[in-house]
Amino acid sequence: MGQAFFSISVVAGVMIAYGSYLKSDSNIVSDSLIIAFSDIFVSILSGIVLFTTMYQTGYTTENMSASGVATAFIIYPSAIASLTNVPVVNAIFGSAIGFTNNLYYSKRWKI
Repeated sequence: MGQAFFSISVVAGVMIAYGSYLKSDSNIVSDSLIIAFSDIFVSILSGIVLFTTMYQTGYTTENMSASGVATAFIIYPSAIASLTNVPVVNAIFGSAIGFTNNLYYSKRWKI
């Protein structure tokens, strides 16, 4: 539960900015519950992906640091390098990032 409060509090300023665009008939309680449970679900899902990727690449929790830097710069690059068709995976990943950025900016300026 602490992870959910931490990850939601990191973007508190963004939530305040987007909250100013809410319609007056919005149900804030149900929206906040949806955000909180979505955050918990994504945290659990990312933990499952992290540990399965870590064990698939041959790393264990004993030889990892507690900082998380090893996750970003050791585990994920070795997992991506072990994939077949790496250029295809990179193209899909880059397209997904481009699509989400496009979606963000197209929704941002519509009032």
